[in-house]
Amino acid sequence: MAIFKKQPKTAQEEPAVKAEQPKAEQQKKAEPKKAAKHAARNVLVKPWITERATDLSALNKYVFLVDGSATKPLVKENIAERYNVKPTAVDIVNIKGKLKYFRNQPRRRQSIKKAIITLKKGDKIEIQ
Repeated sequence: MAIFKKQPKTAQEEPAVKAEQPKAEQQKKAEPKKAAKHAARNVLVKPWITERATDLSALNKYVFLVDGSATKPLVKENIAERYNVKPTAVDIVNIKGKLKYFRNQPRRRQSIKKAIITLKKGDKIEIQ
């Protein structure tokens, strides 16, 4: 049974290994944060232009279709970055897809996520 016993490490080998590991671990931990930040940039899909959304623009509220994984802080950050305005509030609405029938087969329309962005008085977003 001596084959399976672990050999004790010498005292000289351990500090050298421990000193190198934290630097490598710090580099590994820093890389995913950068990748996640870059991946989260394209949260806004397109402006949601409807009659109701047009009426809301008179109240300094703008409606955008956003990615399904979007959160309020991400939407706020993307609006500030893309349009150079600071939103005062962000409301998110999830709309479940309707059940429709196509050739007597039930199908579900795609679910969407909308963000209603409120700006302070005087700020505007130019939507093209």
